[in-house]
Amino acid sequence: MLRTAEEVAREVEYYVAAAVQDARSKGVGWGSVADAANVSRTTARTTRAESKVRRQLERRAADRAERRPRAAAPHAEGLSPEQGKTLSKASERASAKLASALLYLHQASGLTIKCVAQHTSLSPSQVSRLLSGERTPAWSVLCTLVRLCGGDPADLRVLFENAHGLVPLTRHAVPDGAERLLAARPGLYLAAGRPEYGQVCHASHGVLTTQDIRDILEGQMVPTWEATSALVSGLDAWPADIRPLWEAVHYAFLVCRDPVPHESAVPRPDGG
Repeated sequence: MLRTAEEVAREVEYYVAAAVQDARSKGVGWGSVADAANVSRTTARTTRAESKVRRQLERRAADRAERRPRAAAPHAEGLSPEQGKTLSKASERASAKLASALLYLHQASGLTIKCVAQHTSLSPSQVSRLLSGERTPAWSVLCTLVRLCGGDPADLRVLFENAHGLVPLTRHAVPDGAERLLAARPGLYLAAGRPEYGQVCHASHGVLTTQDIRDILEGQMVPTWEATSALVSGLDAWPADIRPLWEAVHYAFLVCRDPVPHESAVPRPDGG
């Protein structure tokens, strides 16, 4: 009930801000605005300045975007109830990892929540909800927060897409599939708090060496499933959530290595 009361009070504040902006755009003077709001003219000018009202309305837009139901995966239609449940769980886990990565970046930046709020269109309470994982940000909001904290939004792109159920519909070519698989690693690494390679090696139970981990995280190799699974587990994530990305790469690779011959194909001179 208290949370509902807070949300109602916030909506009232947004409504007043919009009413002031509307009145001012129609040429209503500050004296009339102050009388209607039952405050002094100085207070009206100070608290309802155009720039402040604009930021308030931007905050409301961001808040409403956060509250929209998460989009279903494009290929969700036709899935069995069990498959849909599995997809939903994977989405929830990705959302939690996204929040962990965002929290790590925020803590590493040394910025206070109030400072972050002042440099964005968010309120301190909205920032707190995003960092705690209570809300999953829209992409534009995520980019703003990550850049403000000194990070690269591209590192969190795959986590963001998985959190919102935005899974690609079709198979990719080998380079594109590999790029997407490798793009998942920095987000998981951030969510784990960027641990030392030795820690990840220990957590992999000896499956990976520190050199293996360095090569995978730095994008120098596309690992086998055993290595991929060990790395993801070592970063305290679910290998099953990454399996579709890994399979997409190797599916495309096998197709390229073993294409289906065309019926009218002409044999090469060497008999191949």
